[in-house]
Amino acid sequence: MSTRIYVHPGTKRVPVKSLTPHLRTPFEKNFLMDASVMTPEDALTCPWVGYGTGKGVTHLFKDISVFMIPNKMKSGLHGEMVQGFKGVDPIDLCYLDSHKLGFGGFVRWMYFSDPQDSKTEHGVFGLDWSLVHTLTSGIATSMLIAQIIIERAHRHGIPGNARVALMNPVMCEPVYLTEWKQENNLLTVNDWVKKGMQFFAEEGTHCPKCGLFTFEKPRRFCYRCGANRQNTIQEVCHGV
Repeated sequence: MSTRIYVHPGTKRVPVKSLTPHLRTPFEKNFLMDASVMTPEDALTCPWVGYGTGKGVTHLFKDISVFMIPNKMKSGLHGEMVQGFKGVDPIDLCYLDSHKLGFGGFVRWMYFSDPQDSKTEHGVFGLDWSLVHTLTSGIATSMLIAQIIIERAHRHGIPGNARVALMNPVMCEPVYLTEWKQENNLLTVNDWVKKGMQFFAEEGTHCPKCGLFTFEKPRRFCYRCGANRQNTIQEVCHGV
């Protein structure tokens, strides 16, 4: 696969060698995580209020990432980033439950720049994640898919010391996922790159779908979420 890495300033994609130099630009443009657009409960618990917010996508089957640096922050930017690639819907259809192609193999993410850490950029890589959606919704639908996207985004310039967040539709990480990451020591991008595949691969000890420790013994199905291990693994092999 040929590697294609882009930044998108709001008009057309520009190829770059790495995303790293561009990740803090949204913070410098004052595009910040705003508590005023959240529910009161989410605003109280969200750990990255005040962080810079940049949006990106990485493809599961192709070696492609795009990072958006717009002049104005607005909804629908993930949909804009994938326009012009094959196998995706127009913007107005991407987000619909009734979409045909949706985001194709692109998975959506956010990069939150830490306002207190401008030198090492110890930010947060927030990946859209859900067990109940479809991949074409632009969402990582298994822990194995999350691991592959995180590893690929790292090669494209996401720092290894960035913390990982598995986000719900309101850009927050549910408590049970935070606890699961802590229990398995999958807190940073480097953690996922070094240990993720050991957990979720064909011989791993954790379910590649839900991530729980259910394959400590040879078995076909996860006894917690019911996933067929081979089917989950085959999903990420399609198109490679």
